[in-house]
Amino acid sequence: MFKCTRRASAAVLMLACVSFAVFPACFAKTWAIVASTSKYWLNYRHQANALAMYSVLRRFGLPDSRIILMLADDAACNARNTFSGQVFLDRSHRIQLYPTDVEVDYRGNEVTVDSFLNLLAGRVADGIPISKTLRSNAQDNVLVYLTGHGGEEFLKFRDSEVLSAWDLRLGVAEMYRKRRYRRLVFLIDTCQAATLAHWLPSSGAEIEVGLGNREEQGEEST
Repeated sequence: MFKCTRRASAAVLMLACVSFAVFPACFAKTWAIVASTSKYWLNYRHQANALAMYSVLRRFGLPDSRIILMLADDAACNARNTFSGQVFLDRSHRIQLYPTDVEVDYRGNEVTVDSFLNLLAGRVADGIPISKTLRSNAQDNVLVYLTGHGGEEFLKFRDSEVLSAWDLRLGVAEMYRKRRYRRLVFLIDTCQAATLAHWLPSSGAEIEVGLGNREEQGEEST
């Protein structure tokens, strides 16, 4: 079954994430991929979005061993950051999102379309540590949270390449063939997020897509 749901805001996306995370009441059967696909200081908010999702998952009990975090990781220690070593949810600076024990699995130039698709498919290159792999099976629930700059049927990765809606379809289809999930949930927080779901396959497993509220807006607002 495939369902596509429009979400009202990033905050609602996070609540959806929480409801998904506690759904099985057993984190031994839950995995998460949390990815900010942007780099540079000007995209600070995308890293904050991903770190907020990471924080929510950890707070509700999902261990780091089952969260794969993909992040440029160039904000906390950026020379322009007046709060060195910290990343905040918003300008109020009330919620600090960058803990000293944060575990970034894919950092900087490791955050690529290929590395993301390899994660979904379970393709592991020589030398990749087990901590950087999605080891899910047909009994597991998998959450994928994506935030960054998007457009019609694509999501930018590091301003140098794009994940297309067709790429995403092929990745999900391979997951299904390999029986890598029972329930698969995508939470996509980007412009034109709905278009990334255009080609997702209808399979026997449950696929849900939660979308941000900026599907029709320009990139400047992401």
